[in-house]
Amino acid sequence: MKKQNIIGIVVIIVIAIVGYGIGSWFERPDSVVTPVASTPKTSGSTPASQTIQYTEAPQHIGQTTTVVGTPVDVYTSKTGTVFFDYCADYKSCPFSVVIFASNAHSFGAVQQYGNRSISVTGLIKSYAGHAEIVVTSPNQIQ
Repeated sequence: MKKQNIIGIVVIIVIAIVGYGIGSWFERPDSVVTPVASTPKTSGSTPASQTIQYTEAPQHIGQTTTVVGTPVDVYTSKTGTVFFDYCADYKSCPFSVVIFASNAHSFGAVQQYGNRSISVTGLIKSYAGHAEIVVTSPNQIQ
């Protein structure tokens, strides 16, 4: 193979990788979840039956627990993904709840969860530096 051909192939691969990375900046993809290493369960970790406030969620990433708070906004994106925002400025909020479009039909009128105290049970994960629970079933919300 000629040197120019090899360089051309490398350039195409780099463009494809960079293009994919830039595309993921514009909208939160429904099919990609940032993996989070599980926090080992020790005597000091939060048991699943314990309830915490949404402001405490970042300290419990990797744990399954119940988070309590009042969403100030329930937002459905143009792709159908639903977000429960617990702060007026969701970008600086420590926690959110996500229902991907593929599950949203199971929840009926999601606006019912806004502006009232709710409890959400699930695995707290990290996404873009914030804690979140991805909800797949209505029975995770009380």
